[in-house]
Amino acid sequence: MARRIVIIGHGPAGMTAAGYASLTDREADITVINSGGHDIYHPCSLPFAIGGNLELANVVEQARYRKVKLLNGTTVTDIDPDRRTVGAVGQDGELTFNYDSLLIATGTRPMVPPVDGTDLENVHVLKTPEHARGIISSAETATKAVVVGGSAIGVETASELAGRGIETVLVEMAPELLPASLDPDISKNVAAALEEEGVRIVTDAMLERIVGDGHVTGVLAGNEEIGANLVVLATGVVPEIGLARSIGCDIGEHGGILVSNLMTTTVSGVYAAGDCVDTIDLVSEKPSPMRLAGVATRQGRVAGVNMAGGKASFPGALGSWVVATHTFHAGGAALTDGRAAKDGFETISVKMQSHLRPHYISDDRITIKLTALSDTGRIVGGQVFGPHGVSETVNYIALAVTSGLTAYDLATTDWCYAPLASECVNPMASAADALIRRLSRGR
Repeated sequence: MARRIVIIGHGPAGMTAAGYASLTDREADITVINSGGHDIYHPCSLPFAIGGNLELANVVEQARYRKVKLLNGTTVTDIDPDRRTVGAVGQDGELTFNYDSLLIATGTRPMVPPVDGTDLENVHVLKTPEHARGIISSAETATKAVVVGGSAIGVETASELAGRGIETVLVEMAPELLPASLDPDISKNVAAALEEEGVRIVTDAMLERIVGDGHVTGVLAGNEEIGANLVVLATGVVPEIGLARSIGCDIGEHGGILVSNLMTTTVSGVYAAGDCVDTIDLVSEKPSPMRLAGVATRQGRVAGVNMAGGKASFPGALGSWVVATHTFHAGGAALTDGRAAKDGFETISVKMQSHLRPHYISDDRITIKLTALSDTGRIVGGQVFGPHGVSETVNYIALAVTSGLTAYDLATTDWCYAPLASECVNPMASAADALIRRLSRGR
């Protein structure tokens, strides 16, 4: 009998698992149950559709499977791990699926703050194309917008709304933007760049309520009432773990499903991957809430291979990320100074600005902050800000951390050079050299 694989969810983890499972066992019977109405959509691209810089239709795609059965608009109602069955309701009524291996890749849902006014007209969350369509419709007549939440999606959405000519305010309850991802000295660069784009930044401001009578007219945050006829809540996400919890899967301290390096849960025959799981941080070796498409895709690959009888392992992740607007990019990998201190690491950091290309070619500069262990100089994290060149620099940092490289290794790496392409002394080498000087002084 052919191996029976059932996958719940068709985001980055689910679709990747389906593809790798079909490659690993070409005879397997693979069914993907997707509660949404789209085969594939790209949530990270939705802010750019809101700004009118990308057609919303281009964010949605059709799946091109040959040996995978994809069931859209189908909701799982129950799982019986003893009988290894999945019950669901779809367009054809009640359905039952038998499985040998089951993957839970149910992702997340937007977290809506427990305040009054979230049900007012022109108050939105952002996760699906339908959400984006609603925001675009509201933006056509809006003159003032408030984005609540200084996350990556909040930063990009605020930038895009301001780019439409809407008076935009970005509200964050922490003292700085991207508080979980950037140290304050790099976050201030993001805030300044957003202000240059026309976004007003309000930090240290807890959302108290959303104001209006039927239609939204403003928000009360940080003892200030800010007028708005469009509000976007970018206040985080919550893992969808209801199905996993119902069958007894262990849940982690960050609210995600606990999995092994094979992506197995604590229930026999059941795997989990993507935003609904807690991920091991490669540096701290502790579970962490890394709700990122890149992490989900790599976890989906491992789950798909293993469910189909192959062998693959997921060691953990660094949470490498990047946020981009039309005037700046920012990103990072692994530990910030704040996280390093919280996790008990003794580190030393250096921040410096460097030309991306020789000064006689371009004045574009990139800011790099590198963090290393104070005793060995081993790189354990980094943050980057600039007009471009950020994503590749974040990838260099991730590779350095994963490979256990030190500041001494980076300073002596053979970096390429051509005036039209790069600076002769690569910014990473410059930052590493500055780290070495600090390490030699012991501070």
